[in-house]
Amino acid sequence: MPSYETLLFLHVTSAFVFVASYVGFSIALFFARRVQRPEAALALLRIVRPVDALAWIGATGTILFGVWLAIDVDGYELWDPWIAGALVLWLVTEEAIRRENLLFGKARRAARAPLATPESRAADTRALLRSRTANLLHGAGGVGMLGILALMIFKPGAGG
Repeated sequence: MPSYETLLFLHVTSAFVFVASYVGFSIALFFARRVQRPEAALALLRIVRPVDALAWIGATGTILFGVWLAIDVDGYELWDPWIAGALVLWLVTEEAIRRENLLFGKARRAARAPLATPESRAADTRALLRSRTANLLHGAGGVGMLGILALMIFKPGAGG
């Protein structure tokens, strides 16, 4: 059985990978929304594929090692309000990111549309990347992550 320190290290490292991936994705998205040619947007969206994989690895590690810690550590229970809240926020964050990835898949397909003119491909790609839905989903993912971090740092309601 891994020690508390090992589990905590893996949990925090996974969380760091998850948050760093989200920041990297945000930077690529920021630039992808500003490009004029669909090929440039497609290149940026291609760059984030490995970042997306790292995000899923970090998210999976975060939840796996976090639940393991909650079960393994005396004094913590999965139903403690701060842990339950973090689990709910994790689910909401993951769903927002999943839906955002689907939207960016549509943007990739729009940028590659073989029968469309370059102008319409560019317009369709920009419209998807700049859509209100994309902004809301990306914002929800970021707010969810910040909420999880706040709960993990401050542990409201945890015994002392």
